[in-house]
Parts: sequence; structure tokens; C-alpha cells
Amino acid sequence: MKKKWGKRIGIGLGAVLGLLIVAMVVIPMVVDVDAYRPDIITAAEKQLNGKLELGKLKLSLWGQVRVDVEGFALSDAKDQKVVASKDVYFHVSFLSLLAGAPHVTLNLKSPQLWVVKNRQGQLNVMQLVKTSAPAAPGSDATAPTAEVPGLVKNARLGLRINDAQLSYEDAVAKSKSEFNNVNLEMKEVSLTRPSEVNLWGTVDSQVAGMVIKGPVRLTAKGVPELKEGQFAQSEISLRCDLSELAIEMPETFVKTKDIPAYVEGKIVLSEKEARLENMSVQFHNASVKLTGRVENALSPTEENPLRLDMGFESNAIALAPWKDLVVSLRPYDLTGEMGVKGFVKGVLAKLEYEARPYLKGMTLSGAQLKGKPKVEASALIQTDRVTKMEMWMTSPGNDLRVTGRVDSFTAPRFAVLVNSTGMDLDQLIKFPPKSAQQAAVKATPVEKPADLDALLNPLRKNEMAKKASGSVEVQIEKLKAYEVAMSQLRGKMTLQNLVVNTEKFAMVVFDGKMNAQSRVELASKMPAYDFKLDLQGLDLQKAVASQFNPFKNTLVGKANFQTSLKGQSFNSDTAKKLLKGSGKMRIDDAVFNTIDIGKVAAQAINSALVQVGDKVAQLKGKTVTPPREQKSEYQSVTGDFTLNDGLFRAPNFFAKAKEKRGIDIKGNTEVNVITNALRADWELIDTYNELRARDIGANIAGVQINHILAKGNEPVRFPIRVEGTVFAPQISYASVPGALVNVALGNLKNAGEAKAKAAVQNEVKKQAGNLLKGIFK
Repeated sequence: MKKKWGKRIGIGLGAVLGLLIVAMVVIPMVVDVDAYRPDIITAAEKQLNGKLELGKLKLSLWGQVRVDVEGFALSDAKDQKVVASKDVYFHVSFLSLLAGAPHVTLNLKSPQLWVVKNRQGQLNVMQLVKTSAPAAPGSDATAPTAEVPGLVKNARLGLRINDAQLSYEDAVAKSKSEFNNVNLEMKEVSLTRPSEVNLWGTVDSQVAGMVIKGPVRLTAKGVPELKEGQFAQSEISLRCDLSELAIEMPETFVKTKDIPAYVEGKIVLSEKEARLENMSVQFHNASVKLTGRVENALSPTEENPLRLDMGFESNAIALAPWKDLVVSLRPYDLTGEMGVKGFVKGVLAKLEYEARPYLKGMTLSGAQLKGKPKVEASALIQTDRVTKMEMWMTSPGNDLRVTGRVDSFTAPRFAVLVNSTGMDLDQLIKFPPKSAQQAAVKATPVEKPADLDALLNPLRKNEMAKKASGSVEVQIEKLKAYEVAMSQLRGKMTLQNLVVNTEKFAMVVFDGKMNAQSRVELASKMPAYDFKLDLQGLDLQKAVASQFNPFKNTLVGKANFQTSLKGQSFNSDTAKKLLKGSGKMRIDDAVFNTIDIGKVAAQAINSALVQVGDKVAQLKGKTVTPPREQKSEYQSVTGDFTLNDGLFRAPNFFAKAKEKRGIDIKGNTEVNVITNALRADWELIDTYNELRARDIGANIAGVQINHILAKGNEPVRFPIRVEGTVFAPQISYASVPGALVNVALGNLKNAGEAKAKAAVQNEVKKQAGNLLKGIFK
């Protein structure tokens, strides 16, 4: 009997199996799932701001319910493709259907996704889905949700995307990034069961000069909870790991693939709020802990908007390890730590926040530093303002304190005070020698200069910058750099409507008191500016000795200088062409070293006498000797100048020597500030006969001329010319012989007329002819 029943059961099972096989073969032939394709497209496009293209659908029942799609593509409202794939299918296992918990999995192989951020900052993927219509009048938007049906409650969804390619283009940042081999696996996404999401891929991107390459991975696990058949909450654990990502910005920042970089923690998500538990962000040795909650995270409304209440606090971040990442820090021995803590709370439209960053015990040594400065800083940043910021720097011979505040980040109003009892930068910084600086400038290859005016365009377009206003005040008692000592630095700079004013900037330098004012208008296409300077009592000997020590005795005295300049553009050539102004100077009790004045004058006269003496025997061998004194003293050196059309003109320079202490100098100087071409015509006047050139006489044809090189009772005077460039001046004495000849000819003529004898006159003419031949040979 048992064998008979066993046989019957076997036959029954075989029949069922046979029927299933027949069904799996026949149903796909009878049921045309592709007939539902137009309905699917129509239903989808009702919810989309775009177009759905769906390939032919094909049903298979071998071991599962499987529907293959011969490719699909989704385009946005501008008919630009957003996502496309040629290999798509979804399937449902028979066992999950029989168990009343259908497990549906969608599979996409090698899809392509194009994400674009337009100039308005909008993402194309965020504009695909149509926004929901507002609730009908009288409807209850807060009505309780109906209980989830059992089949839906037990349903499980899955998604597998293999080897996807993601292209991201940012029209604002003008950058494009590629993400290759992107894979997404969503397992058991359900209202009742633990689910898991894994996303991984490879980044190959260049953004604003930064190169980003390497693998990234995101893992999230969720445990949902239902109460009375409704969704209550889900506990989500996540980790986004970027540790193996390499980031490089040449000469600025380098992150290798062994630097930790990840976000991990737990989020408890419900319909009313999302709570952050044990959430942390780790980058290198910096860790920031996040706590708090986001209310109305899943269903924000106008009456119940999304609201934040979150706090954050970092660890004490040691600065030394950051030398591995920040290139500019590598030459320094860096110590100290930094950190921050604060909170964010309120609705998105009106957030309140506070942050307290600090820098503690930071020291630097090495590279171009002589000392080891210590820096500490702190700030209190509150909603829409920096309530207080402070920075201190101390090192041997140096102390600096900067304090300030900023009110409003949309229309900033700032006030900053820079205060110091003394800054000796020579003790702090290893300045390169001046000769090395000059050599570096000469060795620098000539490149097309940047358009400095155009670089200000983003500032002119920035609404926050246009509304910014405030002041920076400077109070520095002593400042020293390159052996230049300055004291009593006082000044105030203000900003309003992109106009920068420097009010009453003053300081004492080389015993002189300097006062300056300036105004710069940044809003125009070519910035306009004007500048005024008044300098009284500058000790030239100290100034020249400090900057040009080999010439420390060339010019000494007390200098007074005033100038007023106006111009446009920050581009060098344009600025030089448009710069206009005038000024004047006066040096009292001036002293020129004789190597510059006496020797120049003696050399000029002697070179002329050599040429004349070859033809006029009476003057052969005549010379003058520079004064034995090592200096020429002047009552005053005065002059004024103008600057216009790229030409600097100083037409009336005059150096008035003290009695029997020097040689007068007067003349005109012109410099092309664009080409640096130099032309100066000077006249040297030996008012007090320091060279004894006035004593040179000659007996010609029986006529004694005692002062042959001087006109009447005047002193000996003669011109010199300086040409070339301001960097390579060339002194010419070519006009000296001609000038002295003219004087000598006049004296010969006068002597001949006095004698009134033909023979003498003939001899005078003869000697004058020889003199001319000697000069103009």
C-alpha cells in the first residue's frame, strides 16, 4: 500500500513539475510583457521632467521571474541624456513569491550617467522628478498613514549596478570629473529586514588644478523598525572611506593613499527626526565629532520645516604631521596644535551658529627664519558675525598683536587693529642679500605679464565685496628690516564702496617725518588712484648708507620732499603712460663727495685742455687739480619735477655751494619712465675757483689774457651730458671743449680789439683758427 501511495505522489510531483516546465516555456510565448511598455513609459513620464526611452521587454520564467530590457535612456527637459544602459533586467525569485515576501532585484551593467551643474548651481538629476502638487483645500496633510499591506511590508528590493561610468560637469567651477568602474549593490532593502548598500568606484578628476585619483567606498547598513504596521524608525550605520584616494595640487597640497580620510557613525532616522550618534569625520590626524539631530528630515512642511540642532568639536590637532600634506610647511620645524568647537541650530532659512577656532603654542623654525616665532590665535564666530578675533606673535625683538571684529557676512563691516611695541624683522627673517635679489630679477625669464586690472573683475562683481566697509588701523612703535629703522608708524585704511583710503599714514624714517595719503578706486575697469607724500628732515647720509653703502658719503644732508601723483591702472606700462603729477625737493646743508663732483669737473677741463694744447702751444701742458678737500658742501640743493605722458622732467635742478666749499651745479633732467631712457644736461659752475681753472692764462701775440677760460668776471663754467638709461648712465664730456673754446675766442677777440693793431688781430685770428682745428678735428 505504501509503495502504491509513494508511486502516486511521485507521479503527482512529476506532473506538477511538468506543468511548471510547460508553463515556463508557454507563458513567455503567450504573455507579451512588451505590450505594457507604452503604459510604463506613459506612467513614468507623468512623474518626470524629461523623456524615457525603453527597449523591448522580454519575459523568462526559468528558475525565476525575469524581465530583460533591451536598453533604456532617460533625458532631461532639454533632451540631454542623464542616464543610459544597454544591458538591463530585473528578476523575482519564485520562492520569495511563494513565501509572500517578494525579492525584486534590478540589474544594470555598464550604464552611463551624466550629471551636470549649470551656471545657476542646479543639478540636472535634481530636476528630473516633477514636484508634487500642493494638498487640496480642506485635506488633512497630517492624517495618519494607512497601515502598510503585508505583501509590501515583507517585500525586498535589490539593485546591482556593475562597471558604471559617471561624468560630472560643473559649469560654475568650469571643471569636469570622471568616475570609472562605479559599482552599486543594494541588498534586501526592506521595511522589516536589515538591509545593506555598498557603493564603490574609481575617481579620476581634475578640479581647479587639483588632481584626484583612486578608489572610494561607501557602506551603509540599515535596520528598520515597524510599530503597529507602520514605519517607526531605522538605525543606519555608515562609513564613507576615502583613505586610498590620492589628492595633489602641485607645489601646494599632497595627500597620498596612506593618509586616513573617512566619515563613519550611526544615524537613527524616523519620520520626525534624524539623530546623529557617534558620528565622526577623520582626515589625517584631525577628527571632528558630530552630535545632534535634524527634525522633520523625511517630511518637512511649511508649518514644520526642517530644523537643525547639531554640535561639533574637534580633537587637539597636532600641527607637525601636516608637513606631509602642506608643501609650504615642509621646510619648517612646526609645533603646536589647533582645534574648533561649536554648534548649528534653527531652521534652514534662519540658522544660528557659533564656532570657536583656536591656535595654541604654534612655533616655526628653519627655512628663511632666524628666530623661532610663537603664534597663538583665537576667534569667536557667531551668527552672521565674527564677534572677536585675536592673534599674537612673539619672538626675540618682535611682538605683534592683531585684533578685530566683523559684523555681517553679507554686507561686512570690519574693524581691525594692528599693534606692536617693536618688530625687528632682521632678527626674525633671513633676508636674501640685495645683490642676490637683483641677480634673481635679471635672471627671471620675461613672460607676458598678467592683466592686473582684469584680475579685479571677480571683486567688482562680488556683491559682498561691493557692500563691504570698515577700517584697518596700524600702531607700530618700531619696525626694522634690511637695517632700515622706522618708528612711530601710525595709519588708518578705510574701505567703502570699493574705494580704499589711506588716511594720515605717518612714520619716522632716517630722522625724517613722513606723512602720506592715498585713495584707490577699485570699481572702475581701470582702477584710479592718487597719492600725496610729504617728507621733512630725512637724513640722506643714513638713507644712502643703509641702501647703497659704497656711496654713503656721496650725498648727505637734510632732505624735504613733497609730491602729488594721480593715475590709472595697475598694469605697469599703462600706469606709466597715465601717471601724472608734480613735486619739489630741497636738501639743506648738503654734501657731495669730491669723487662725484670735483673729479668729474677736473677730468672734463683737463680732457678739453689736452685737445686744445695740441694746437695752441700757449695752453699745452695746462691742467687743473681737483680740490684736496674730500667733500663739497652746499647751502641747498633744490628742484621741482613734473610727470606727464610717461616723461619725468626736472628742469631746474640747482645745487648752490657754500663759499669756497664746492662747485655749483644746475641743469635739466628728463627720464622716459616706460623705456628708462635718460637725458640730462648739466652745467658745472666753479663759482669759488675751487679748481683754479680761472687762473689759467696765456700770452698770445704779445697780449696777456689772464683768465682765458672765464668770461669776463664770471667763474669758469662748462656743460656735461648724461645719456643712456637710468640703469646704465653714460657721462659725456664732448661739449666741454667747444664751450671753453667759445669763451677763449671771445677773450682773444676782446684782447685783439683792445690793442687795435692789425698784426695782433691777424695773430688772434690765426690762433683762433688753430684753436678751432684742435677742437673740431
